[in-house]
Amino acid sequence: MSAANHAAATAGAAANATAPLSSLAPVLSVDHLSMRFGGLVAINDLCFTARRGDITALIGPNGAGKTTVFNCITGFYKPSEGRIALQFGDPGVWEELGALTQRGTRRASRGDGVLFLLERMPDYLVTQKARVARTFQNIRLFQGMTVLENLLVAQHNPLMWASGYTVLGALGLPSYARAERSAIDKARYWLERTALSERADDLAGELPYGAQRRLEIARAMCTDPALLCLDEPAAGLNPSESAELGRYSMRRRFSSSSMT
Repeated sequence: MSAANHAAATAGAAANATAPLSSLAPVLSVDHLSMRFGGLVAINDLCFTARRGDITALIGPNGAGKTTVFNCITGFYKPSEGRIALQFGDPGVWEELGALTQRGTRRASRGDGVLFLLERMPDYLVTQKARVARTFQNIRLFQGMTVLENLLVAQHNPLMWASGYTVLGALGLPSYARAERSAIDKARYWLERTALSERADDLAGELPYGAQRRLEIARAMCTDPALLCLDEPAAGLNPSESAELGRYSMRRRFSSSSMT
C-alpha cells in the first residue's frame, strides 16, 4: 500500500471510530431471508443491512425478486425463512436482537429505542408501529381525489385518533381542528418539497406521469417513515424526469439523518 493510500485508510478508520453510533448502526437488518412459492424459490438466503440516513439499492434483472423482498419487508408476504429487524431511536436496543428472536415476540425496547421483527407483524402494524412506507412499480394513487387529498389520506390514523373516530370531529372540538391544520401543513410541506404546490387542487389522475411518481413519494413521506422502500421509482420516466427524481432523493438524503 502506498503512503498516500495508507494515510487515507487511516483517516477513514479514524473517522469511523469517532462517528456516533447512531450513524453507524443499521436501521434495517435482513438475515438469511428466503421466500418460496411452492417449488419456486423467489429469494434464497438474502442478507443485507441499511444504515440510517443512507440510500441503499437492490439491483438485479427483471424477475430477480426485488419486489418480493419489499413485499416481505412491508408485510405483504410472510417469508419462508429468515429475520427482518428494524430499529429506530436508541441504537443500543440492537443488543436485544438475540433475546427478542428467542422470545418469539415482535418488539423490544430500551430507553427511547425500539426494535421490531417485521416478519412477525401483520402488514398494518409494519406501517403503523414500525413506520415502514413504500411506493409501487405501478402507481397507486387515488386518481379521483385531489393532490392535497391524497396526502391527507396518508395521515388517516392521526386524524382518526384526534377525531375520536369521528365523534369529536363531528362536534367540532378544538383537538380535531388542530390535528387537521397540522395534517394540511405537513401535506403542503411535502407538496413544496416535490414541486407540486401549484397542483394541490388538481385531480391526481390529471398529473403527468413524472408528477404522479413524485406525489406517490410525497404521500409516503406524510407517514413519517423510519424506512422508505421505493420500488423502481424511475420506471416509465424519461431521462429528464429520472434526473429530477434523483436530485430530489439526494436532497432528502442530506436533509435528514433519521430516515433510510
